[in-house]
Amino acid sequence: MNWLIEIDHIIFKFVNNSLSNKILDFYFSVFSFFDKNSVNLWLIGVIMFSVIILLKEQKKLFCKNILALLVGLLSAAFATSLLKILIKRPRPLSVFGISEINVFFEFLYKNSFPSGHTTAVFAVCIFMFLRVKKYYFWYFLLAFGMGFERMYVGTHFFLDVLAGAIIGSFCAFAANVAILREKF
Repeated sequence: MNWLIEIDHIIFKFVNNSLSNKILDFYFSVFSFFDKNSVNLWLIGVIMFSVIILLKEQKKLFCKNILALLVGLLSAAFATSLLKILIKRPRPLSVFGISEINVFFEFLYKNSFPSGHTTAVFAVCIFMFLRVKKYYFWYFLLAFGMGFERMYVGTHFFLDVLAGAIIGSFCAFAANVAILREKF
């Protein structure tokens, strides 16, 4: 198990330290500033983009799609909250300290696993990928960008992000099956 944690720390340090540059610092610090104040701009933008696409591409199923999207998001939020309480993994700032990592506005120490931001954005993006495939590139870019951002700003390890991606994806698939009766 120690080798997994070591790899997790290496990937985190690579993204957080080695890839650091002024352009990404500025861009991601804006999101981190709003996250500190409990406003997930990334998720809000993804949801707005998705609602517009659903209105444009699937008017007849719009209400059903919105219901399924909400079910996916709420189940993802519930799963994430429960796991954070049960696992209580310390965040990178708690493990490494302020002198070893880049932290922007979110000085968080507890309950890192899984990444709630990543879970939510993956839930929306995978749901939308399943509903409207022609925008798949943008949704994958947004989903993976969210996970990258959480490591870049120093709030989550790679395994936190990976778990968030898996949970969000599972909840999106489940919402498609449960609400829209979609089979894969």
